[in-house]
Amino acid sequence: MDAAQCMFVTAMVCTLRGQGEDAARLVGAAAATRERLGRPPLREGIYARPFEALEEELGRERYKRAYDEGFATPFEDAVALASESLAASA
Repeated sequence: MDAAQCMFVTAMVCTLRGQGEDAARLVGAAAATRERLGRPPLREGIYARPFEALEEELGRERYKRAYDEGFATPFEDAVALASESLAASA
């Protein structure tokens, strides 16, 4: 499992724990990381289901804003966000 997949899985955990905006940021950060590595996005098939519900829950505009913030976040900051999100919900 690479760093982008770890961020994506952490986003799933955040979604289940009600940390919607952190989850959307982490999905964006994972997408940016995969793009920088030249890999296709993970948000397909079974992986999309939790985030479709999250997008509906947050609303399209709020979800997109958080996703875009995550996409623009430097890698090290995204890793810190993932760690903090997990620690906050433990």
